[in-house]
Amino acid sequence: MNPSVHSNNYFTLIKLAQFAYRVQQKVYSVRVFFL
Repeated sequence: MNPSVHSNNYFTLIKLAQFAYRVQQKVYSVRVFFL
């Protein structure tokens, strides 16, 4: 397996994790705002 491909997949996973975390924070703040 290509190490560059592996690191690229890892980078994509990190980007997805950061995006999911940001969305989760927004949803949480909106939920608190409406409660």
